[in-house]
Amino acid sequence: METVIKEIGLSWKGRNKSFILGGIMIFGSFFLAVMFKKLPLMPLTFGFVILIIGFFNSNVKIFKFYSKHFVFQPGIAHKKMILNEKLESFDIQKRTIIIYYKDAGKNKKVKFLKEVLTDEDVEVLRNRLNEIIVNRVGV
Repeated sequence: METVIKEIGLSWKGRNKSFILGGIMIFGSFFLAVMFKKLPLMPLTFGFVILIIGFFNSNVKIFKFYSKHFVFQPGIAHKKMILNEKLESFDIQKRTIIIYYKDAGKNKKVKFLKEVLTDEDVEVLRNRLNEIIVNRVGV
């Protein structure tokens, strides 16, 4: 088993987004129930499902860096392993981060919102990806 070199987790905003949305849906369901004397089950059910998903996603590490690859896991159900040698480039824009890589000879990308990381973690990610690219190219 390979050891993790560096991990980057979700920011407060990224971690609590689903809790806030689920709470709004549950509160809204009860508000509608009081107004119309009938409990709307659909938003109530979705609210609880979103809360459960948020609970499972709260401790997910978005990036785990190993010596030969890194793992991108934005949620509990989605995981993508990218070999360091397949990493092409990355772009950190105002609101999004895009990582370009090759998989089976095809150009692919991973795109996610910058707000799910803290500013410090964005810098750590930038430095780590630069380090991978420089070490691979040998510049």
